[in-house]
Amino acid sequence: MKKLWRGQDKVTKLHILKACAFPVATYACETWVLRKRDEKFITAFENKCYRRSLRVPWTQHRTNDSIRKELRVSNDWLLQYVKKQKLCYFGHIKQQDGIKKRVLEAYIPGKRRRGRPRCKWEKTITDVFGSIEQASRMTEDRRWFQNAVREATL
Repeated sequence: MKKLWRGQDKVTKLHILKACAFPVATYACETWVLRKRDEKFITAFENKCYRRSLRVPWTQHRTNDSIRKELRVSNDWLLQYVKKQKLCYFGHIKQQDGIKKRVLEAYIPGKRRRGRPRCKWEKTITDVFGSIEQASRMTEDRRWFQNAVREATL
C-alpha cells in the first residue's frame, strides 16, 4: 500500500478511495439523520481524503476546487452518494409489506416536547420530492422512482 499511496497514479488512488475508504465511512448511511453539520463533516472528510491521496498539505493554500479538478471528481460526490442511498432505501421500504413500512407510516398521537422540533429522517425525502405522500406514490412504479432518484442526486 505504501507504494500505491506514494505513487503518481491518481486514477488508481481514486478507485481505492471509492472502493475501500468511502464505504467504511458511509456504513449504514441509509439510516442517518442528516443535519447541516453532518453534511459539512462528510464534505470535509471527502476533501481530506482527496488531499491525502495527492499528498497536498494545507500549507500550500490550494482550494478544494483545484484539487477536485485535478482528480476530475464532481462536487460533493460523497454527500450525493449518501443522499442517493437514503432515497433508495426509502423506495425499498415502501415497496415491501413489513414491519419497517408500518413503522415508517406510523403516527404517534400526543404532543411533542417544548423547543425546536427535532430533525427527522424523512427530511431528506421531503427535500427532494416535496412530501412523503408524493414520494410514496412514486415508489409504486419502480423504474420511474429510480429515474427520479437518479435525477435528484446528479
